[in-house]
Amino acid sequence: GVPEEFVETKGLDDAEATLTIQTSVLGEPFKLPRVLELAKHRIERPHSTINGLLLKGTIVAGSDGLFHWKNGGKG
Repeated sequence: GVPEEFVETKGLDDAEATLTIQTSVLGEPFKLPRVLELAKHRIERPHSTINGLLLKGTIVAGSDGLFHWKNGGKG
């Protein structure tokens, strides 16, 4: 089969596009639990997907416990 990482990365790009739209409704910075709420009806495996985006540095944690997109959600 295809290596897990490869599948994840492709899924992450799609998920990122979806979540960028969803979080634009919330505004930035946003709370992660809120994003999970929105994500669970729209993307597969929201916890691991969001975790992947965090590990990739696409979603960045602020010192206040809130999160934002690395480039303001523009890729």
